[in-house]
Parts: sequence; structure tokens; C-alpha cells
Amino acid sequence: MLLDSGLEPDMVVGTSMGSVIGAALANRANLDGMIKVLNRLDINRILKISHQSRRELEKAIGKSLVKEIGIRRRLESDSNKPPVKLARLFTFFKLMTKNSSIKELPLSYAAVATDLDKGREILIKEGKVYRATAASSAIPGFIPPVKLNGYQLIDGGIVDTVPVLPALKMGAGAILAVDVSKSLEPNPDQNPLSLFYRTSEIRKNEIVRLRTSMVKEKLDGRLLTLNPPVDELNWLDFNEVDKAVSIGREYARENLTAIKDIFGEGIS
Repeated sequence: MLLDSGLEPDMVVGTSMGSVIGAALANRANLDGMIKVLNRLDINRILKISHQSRRELEKAIGKSLVKEIGIRRRLESDSNKPPVKLARLFTFFKLMTKNSSIKELPLSYAAVATDLDKGREILIKEGKVYRATAASSAIPGFIPPVKLNGYQLIDGGIVDTVPVLPALKMGAGAILAVDVSKSLEPNPDQNPLSLFYRTSEIRKNEIVRLRTSMVKEKLDGRLLTLNPPVDELNWLDFNEVDKAVSIGREYARENLTAIKDIFGEGIS
């Protein structure tokens, strides 16, 4: 949608699955062709994400903040279920990124990952794209950490779900950000575990708000965050490609004037 309107970024910074889509964009891949390929693949089957394993993974991730409440029992009961093999993930991402190196990409690109040892944000700006995207989207407890440049790296969404600050540090003069976090549901459950999880979501949303506000001020207002309505999509259901693309395109179309305003007259 944006490319059809003459809007191509100078750089792309992505975190988690956004690093994969961002890599395709930075490589000037045929996005329509990629969508067709993805629609022909059963990605959940490729990555061995069954309905049951998806439910268990959602529980483990969603409640993992409460370390001593039920997590150990689930891990013990699932100990005979192997995690997604990195080789399988690498092969899939090689297909998605044409086995390119970051320095070879036509557009500047970086992927955000989390340093498992020190709990800090790592910005990957060199090496093979498939390893960077795998590290950025290595879901804890499901996909093993990716060893890269001396680090053990896991999902970048743990430390930065909307990486506007790394984009600013890389020299961006105007930023179009996409936040696919689900909105807080009204009338939350009152059980202690649900409330604890909700406080985590509130904290994460507030961190995103503070970072985007700070970057927007530094860019003199030239930052726009899109929040497409994706609440009905399950973040682990990779087979809903058409639905996700349709929502994204329609939302971008509705906000096209605001998007163009962010970049000014320099981009038609």
C-alpha cells in the first residue's frame, strides 16, 4: 500500500516478527509474491505449532511473570516435547530473506533482540539476515536462544516492542512506527494471576508511550505510530496471512494523508 503510494523508507528497524517483515521490505522483496507463497505454506505445521502447543505456549508466556505459580509443573509435563529446532527456523527465514547479508540489503536495516545473559537490548546491524531475524523472534521457552556475536539472544519484543529509539539512534529524521499490541480489555478478570499479567501489560504500554513521546519531541513531531485493529488475530496463528494483510492495508489507506504529512514534501 505505502510502496504503491511512492513511500519507501530509507531504513527499517524491526523487532520480533516485525524484524522478519522488515527484512523483506529492506531487501525490496516482492511482497505480494511473498504473501502468495506464505498462503501456500502451512507455517504452523512447518514450525510444529499445534493448537495444543499454542495454548500451552500462550499460558507459559502470558503468566511467566509469576515464576513460581504453575510454570514449573507445566515445564515438567512438557519436558518430553522438543522446542522448535533452530535449523528448521533458520531454513524458513533463509527462504524469507534470500540468505542475504544485512550489509547487502538495498535499505539500511537492523533487528532488535534481547541479551538473555544481561537482559539488555541488542541491535543487530551486521551478519546474515536470517540469523538476525531468528534471534529477534526467538520466543522464550519455545524457540532456543540464538548464539550471535558472543550473545545468547531471544525475542526483541521483551525489551522493545516498538523500536523507535533505535531508529532515532540510527539517524532517522522521521519515523513511521507500527504497534500491533492488543488493547487492554475492559472489565478485567479479578483473579490475582490475571491482574498481575494486566499490570505487566500496562507497564509495557507506558514504556512504549514514554519512548515514543521522547522520540517524537526530538524529531519535532515527525513520528506517527499506527495501531492497526488486530485484537482478533492470534499472534501465534501464522496461517492468517490474508486477514492480517487486509487489515494492515486498509488501516494504512485510512491514514495515508497523516503518513505523508510525517515525511513532508520530500516524499511524494
